[in-house]
Amino acid sequence: MIFPIGDQQIEGGYKPLFTYSLIVMNVLVFFYEISLPVDVTELFVFFYGAIPVEILSGQDWFTLFSCMFLHGGWMHLIGNMLFLWVFADNIEAVIGTFNFLLFYILGGLVASVVHIFLILIAKSPW
Repeated sequence: MIFPIGDQQIEGGYKPLFTYSLIVMNVLVFFYEISLPVDVTELFVFFYGAIPVEILSGQDWFTLFSCMFLHGGWMHLIGNMLFLWVFADNIEAVIGTFNFLLFYILGGLVASVVHIFLILIAKSPW
C-alpha cells in the first residue's frame, strides 16, 4: 500500500491558515485528552463524543461538531493529520477558506450521520 507523501502546491503562494489551524486544534485537543487521568478521559469522550442514542433522542446535538476533534489514539490522529497536511491545503486554496470551513464541517456531520445510521442498521431486527 502506498501512502501519500506529498503533492503539488497551488501556484501563487496561498497560505492555508485554516488547514494549519485545524491541525493545531486537533493536536491540542488530543494532547489535552491524553493528559487526563483515565477515568476523566472516559468522561471527556462521553461528554464530547457523538453518542447515537443521545443524538436520536434529541440530546447533545453539539457533539456532532465536537466529536470532529476527538481521536482514538496516536495512529488515528497521525492518519487524519497526515491527510489534512497533504490534501487540505490545496482544497482550501482552490475553494477558499469559507467554503473549506463548510466542507470540513459538512464532512464531519456526514461522518456522524453515517455512524448513527450504521448503528441503527446493526441494531435492526432484519
